[in-house]
Amino acid sequence: MSDRYLRLESLSNELFYLIFVYSSSSDIIYSFSGLNYRFDALIYPYKCIIDLSHITAFIRDSILPQIYDTIEELKLDGKQLSHIIPSSTTTTIRDICHNLTSLSIINIEKNSHYLPYLNLFKQFLILKLYFINQAFISKKKLDTISSTLFSSNSVVETLFIDGLTFCIDKRKITPCHSLKHLTIDVLYQDDMFILLNQLPSIEYLKIFIRDGTAADDYYDYENTYPILQHLKEFILSSKHTICYDQIEPLLLHCPSLNNLSLNLNLDQYISAKKLEKLIKISKLDFHLRMPEMRKKTIDTYVNKFKTSTWLNHPVIFYSFLINSCLRSLPFKEYYLHVSNQIVEYLSNISDISLYKEQHKTKIIWLHDMLLTYELIQFIKLNFPKLRELSLMACRFDQSLMDDINFKMESVHHVFMRRYNLDFKYFKKLLLMMPNIKELRAKSGVLLSVVDQFMEDEELRPICKQIEKIIIDEYQEALDKNIDNEMKRVFPNAFVDKTKTGKSH
Repeated sequence: MSDRYLRLESLSNELFYLIFVYSSSSDIIYSFSGLNYRFDALIYPYKCIIDLSHITAFIRDSILPQIYDTIEELKLDGKQLSHIIPSSTTTTIRDICHNLTSLSIINIEKNSHYLPYLNLFKQFLILKLYFINQAFISKKKLDTISSTLFSSNSVVETLFIDGLTFCIDKRKITPCHSLKHLTIDVLYQDDMFILLNQLPSIEYLKIFIRDGTAADDYYDYENTYPILQHLKEFILSSKHTICYDQIEPLLLHCPSLNNLSLNLNLDQYISAKKLEKLIKISKLDFHLRMPEMRKKTIDTYVNKFKTSTWLNHPVIFYSFLINSCLRSLPFKEYYLHVSNQIVEYLSNISDISLYKEQHKTKIIWLHDMLLTYELIQFIKLNFPKLRELSLMACRFDQSLMDDINFKMESVHHVFMRRYNLDFKYFKKLLLMMPNIKELRAKSGVLLSVVDQFMEDEELRPICKQIEKIIIDEYQEALDKNIDNEMKRVFPNAFVDKTKTGKSH
């Protein structure tokens, strides 16, 4: 044992740092703490930032006493809250960990007992809360959370809240002068305005408006818009329609704004002249979904973006389902939803492929029942960084079926979201993806083609290279043999049945 220990200690610090890269901070502390002065010095940085969210109670209780004096950032699971912070009113973690400034809590459940801790939470400079199963949280609880965190006696500077949608009651919140960085979802457009009126020091904002404009929206947009003197970066998105005319004064009264990203569903057309007011912002990105425009007016609309003012601001205009889309280039979104209509795009530049290497899109969702050759070619040409293709259906036009040499080499993941599938299209899809590693589909779809896959020699090499099969809507009573059946077809694949229920 002594020789082994000496050989371990003879390793250089650089080798230990390399080992630490592959370990969690909790494992490092548990394994190396207290051995000697050298190891205590090596692991000191890992005692400052620690994640306890995925460790056993035994390791957690062993580690905590060792980090009280050093810990600055802590991450834990919502179920651990009462174990790590025994009381929200008497002896708290802030009393013990004097240097702790950042707290992250994941998997906070709807009925968990987190409310008593809110007054403690607002004592941290950085607070990140990740809620789950929050669809039916009561308004009373939401009011309690917002009134506590958005208050004049909060010291939180960075607040990140995920999985919770807020209705903001202006009677429940007070000016929060400490808050500088905020990520939050709100129910309606007026909730955002009510909240922003109480954030005079805000510098970074990421807001998602879930339900657009409320039917009983009585907010005085003309006379009561916030003036955010310190706001530098604003990321605003909406799921349903909001009113740009009401949003615009807010955007124009942020004198320090230098980074603006808009991903909005709008109830009106936005002209080039209107958008020109935003061009002075150094980093401007927008994806605007507007009511469908008549074909006769589209050329005139796009030509307004071909002026000298827009010379250095390329845009693309295309139809998507029932909307007309206007967006800046390059594409900044990780996800992109498209249909066959995008191949008929118009732009204020002659060649949009000039920006293909700058697009950040890695996942594309296709929404048509029949996919055209032109669409698939467009995707391959313009999105070389594409890694995942998600299909509403798996039917291709004859031109695509006839081209046996067409390949999409960049795609590694394929997700099919429909219940029925013709084998010839399934086969074509896989043959187009020579580097596919992961396939996701519903159990019924996969089981329906097992025998045809087994008989097809051309598909065998593709099936062997697939490393993971993800089964959607798996039902144990009906799909008892699916593991064996999948192994017959995809012998080297791990079968994941955890993603059950509704598909994304």
